[in-house]
Amino acid sequence: MLDGISLGIVWFLELIRFAVVLYLILSWFLSPSQGFMQFLGRVVDPMLRPFRNLLFRFFPRLFIDPSPLLFFLLMGLLIRLIPVLFSWISPPP
Repeated sequence: MLDGISLGIVWFLELIRFAVVLYLILSWFLSPSQGFMQFLGRVVDPMLRPFRNLLFRFFPRLFIDPSPLLFFLLMGLLIRLIPVLFSWISPPP
C-alpha cells in the first residue's frame, strides 16, 4: 500500500518537473501573453518564486535566473528520498 503511495508522489513530482522543463523551453519561443504560457506560468511560478527570492536576496546582481537549477536539485533529492522514507515506514513482509 505504501509503495503505491510513494510511487504516486514520485509520479506527481516528475509531472511537476516536466511542467517546469516545458515552461523553460517554451519561454524561449512563445510570448508570455499567450494563453498556454499564462497557464504554465500560473502553475510553475509559485514553485520557482521562493528560489528566486532566496537567490536574489543573496546575489542581487545576477544576470540569469538560476532558480530552476535549485528547483531541479531539490526535486531530484525529493524523488530519490521519498521511496527510501516510505521503505522505512512500511512493515517488513
